[in-house]
Amino acid sequence: MVNHMIESEFSSIPCDSPCLIQGSLHGLIRKYRINKDVLMQSIIDYLFYEKRAPFIVFPGFTFSVFHTLEYDSCKTPEIGYISDYAFRNVKNVVRTSHPMYSFLIIKNKGHLFNVDIQSDKVHCFGENSFYQEMVDAKVVQICMGVEDGKCMTFYHHAEHVCGAKHRFDKNFLVNDSGDIRNVVVYVRNKGIVTDVSGMERLMWKKKVWHGNDADIKGVRWCRLNECLSLMESIPSGKFSDLLYKE
Repeated sequence: MVNHMIESEFSSIPCDSPCLIQGSLHGLIRKYRINKDVLMQSIIDYLFYEKRAPFIVFPGFTFSVFHTLEYDSCKTPEIGYISDYAFRNVKNVVRTSHPMYSFLIIKNKGHLFNVDIQSDKVHCFGENSFYQEMVDAKVVQICMGVEDGKCMTFYHHAEHVCGAKHRFDKNFLVNDSGDIRNVVVYVRNKGIVTDVSGMERLMWKKKVWHGNDADIKGVRWCRLNECLSLMESIPSGKFSDLLYKE
């Protein structure tokens, strides 16, 4: 059952591509009645051994940093089961540097580790961020079981690159295990809001999303560089009006 399920849901994922996994397993668990630990390990194994992914990335975000201004890279991420599984059960996990928008990375045995985990030490989005490292590495984002607003933080990297006027950089002084450092987060003027309401429809229309858009329980994927190119193609004067609706 597991092998059949993985094949049916993940067969269209491109081979030899690094993968960013985000979303929720609940839909797949209910759909196929599979233990979540078995399901998570089966997904990792399939991407590594069948799709030959050089490395897999999981969000390792730490939301409480905004309130405590304290960060420790060894603390468990606060994003959910997928990241928690990778953090606790996969050997040789490394974590990127940004205390809010950090990521967990595992590499396929025998593949070169060709991303810079320190690239986001100051800013989580934009030119020198880990998101840009993923764009350059041609990472494929896999979203499972939730709508864009709950899994596509990448949109905000694209917004930063495009110079979106509805967001601005906010500085934080963070205590990183005794090392006081300045970090930057890109926020909206109404706070830390992550939805981009019009982008999902545009992604399907332009065939940047792949998969079954009618099945929210299932799996869809996109190439991050194609998502960025689509957002860069939007005229700057229409950017906010097209993508956001209050």
